[in-house]
Amino acid sequence: MIALILEKQAWTQPICVERDTLAVLDGHHRLMAAMQLGLTRVPVRLYDYAAVQLSSWRADVMPTREEVLGRGLSGSLFPPKTTRHIFAHEERSEIALRSLV
Repeated sequence: MIALILEKQAWTQPICVERDTLAVLDGHHRLMAAMQLGLTRVPVRLYDYAAVQLSSWRADVMPTREEVLGRGLSGSLFPPKTTRHIFAHEERSEIALRSLV
């Protein structure tokens, strides 16, 4: 992730955040990369969670919105590739990395 960001010298996909709690719904790896790069800002998109489709990549787990938010706020995240969020299509844009430092 860091190598891709540095190669483009741009941020190309905002982190998806629940608007009321500010819990990260999608973009945990991007957020970690931003912290390791020492960025002081990152692009985010705020979502009304009721408008986001929630499913699971795993057949044996079906998390609820309450579980996702609770785990996100406590830091006790589901294992990778457990939750799957489907967001309304948004146009992509590139933000120069130098503007995020």
